[in-house]
Amino acid sequence: ARTGNIATSRKLFKYLMTNVSWYGPIYYEAFRLEEKEDCDQAALDIIRRGLAELPRYGPLWFGLMRIVERMDTKSERHQWGTGMKPQLIGLKKVAADAIRFISKELTWKVHFEKSQCEERAADVAAQGMYHLSMTSLMKCREEMLEDSRVSLTRSILVCPPNLRWKILLVGARLELSVGTTGVSKARQLLGRAFAEVPEKSRSYVYLECSRLEELVGSVDLARDILKRAATEMRSEWKIFLEAVLLEMRAGNILKALHVAHAAVQLHPGTGRLWAIYIQLSHRFEFTALLNEAVAQRDIDSLATEVSPADTVSRVLFQPDNDISLDATETSSSSQQIATNSSATFLRKSLDNHNHNPNSIVQKDKIIRRAITEVPKSGEVWCEKCRCHLNPLSTHQFDLRQAQRSLCFAIQFTPQYGDTFIECIRLEMICQVLLPRVLEILGIPLFRYLKENLQEDSESDIANLLEGNTNKFKNERVNASFDGTRDSCDLTNPVATVHDDCKTPFERQIRRQKIIAMERMQYDFGDLVANFKSVSIAKLNRRCVNADPNYGSAWFHCRI
Repeated sequence: ARTGNIATSRKLFKYLMTNVSWYGPIYYEAFRLEEKEDCDQAALDIIRRGLAELPRYGPLWFGLMRIVERMDTKSERHQWGTGMKPQLIGLKKVAADAIRFISKELTWKVHFEKSQCEERAADVAAQGMYHLSMTSLMKCREEMLEDSRVSLTRSILVCPPNLRWKILLVGARLELSVGTTGVSKARQLLGRAFAEVPEKSRSYVYLECSRLEELVGSVDLARDILKRAATEMRSEWKIFLEAVLLEMRAGNILKALHVAHAAVQLHPGTGRLWAIYIQLSHRFEFTALLNEAVAQRDIDSLATEVSPADTVSRVLFQPDNDISLDATETSSSSQQIATNSSATFLRKSLDNHNHNPNSIVQKDKIIRRAITEVPKSGEVWCEKCRCHLNPLSTHQFDLRQAQRSLCFAIQFTPQYGDTFIECIRLEMICQVLLPRVLEILGIPLFRYLKENLQEDSESDIANLLEGNTNKFKNERVNASFDGTRDSCDLTNPVATVHDDCKTPFERQIRRQKIIAMERMQYDFGDLVANFKSVSIAKLNRRCVNADPNYGSAWFHCRI
């Protein structure tokens, strides 16, 4: 199934279901195969067959609820658009049957999953009611969420005491989704969850409380909550990650950078923290370079113009307040960020940059240390890829390194969805922008791709090079592999002026084209049709196999 041999997989599952009918995971995996292939009816038949053999097997009941939810959504979606309340008749019948047959320990989860389905349906129906009436969207949601609240209440009544706090957190999010009217109820639910949560899981309640206060505008209170959580539970890296994200959302890049530095010192084995640290350093580098470019312009012109760089400067050159987290264990470099003002730190970084383009917060050094500390973190490899995928950053743009980093990211952390987004970017660059640039510079496309982008044999660009499509047919016919070396050994085709031009005049023309591209002054023409024809068949297969989870948005896209 992972290699695309669906017919063979179906035959094997059919054989196993016939001869090992007492083993529940076989039915579940067969159902998952059909679900990934968008064959809902086949998936439904497999689940019915499995439940006939194993009526108490929980995963099959929850899979059946997912399938029936999709079917109810398709049949009732038009009615929801007219403002009618969701009925979900099929789902309610399946939930009632599941409660009768499933083990008592999972009854609470049936109610919980039913509540989540009803909440997703209420979101769509509330939009329909809002567009057809003068009622506000939040009031529409308040009315539509009645069934979801009832199911959530039933879930908490039969839930084991040690799991009750999780349902309370979900209830707080549900109340918060209806706007300001639900804030007080959400706070009450979070307070009860804090009283019931076990000591080792208290950090999750702290995080929810911080997010609630940030959402209602109390950013300082959100910082205080995270500071208290970091003091009481220093071993929980998610608290430090949330602190970094809080500062990023508030626009305090330098403060976020400081907190990230302190976090990786305390939790050096956490890939998510290293990834956000790399992301911040990359962003800080770009902002510093942008401010350096602005500083070199005429002062008089800056007095009459308001550019994006000026806006960034106003954000960065604010005095740093007291850092929200205790940073006593940070190194001298992080203490320097905390004690100096943002302007002083940025000016020193720019002075260092005048001597070394890569010295700003030592991003390359951070990447190397991150790979040393967490070599199997897909998040870190994904951030390394992003550093090499910006065509305007000529000293770092490297498609070979980007493809290599993505290979490691998918291999080590396939469930991390950002990796597949970067894969799409890489395919778009290789199949649309790169052919156009090479055509302008007079570099053979097929040979360039063949020599420089063979790190990932499962990529769509590799599939195109193997001759499975006609996209590069003319390039393959005209390509010559006589052993002579030309400009194709350069991974970044616009980083240097190549010497394969016959005359100085041709080299000068190519140099002018490269400069125009770097300054975004070159017209590449209309590439809309090229973007629409990008091949991502293999990428789709890999994404389906990895099954990344982005929450409710991802679920709705799959519906």
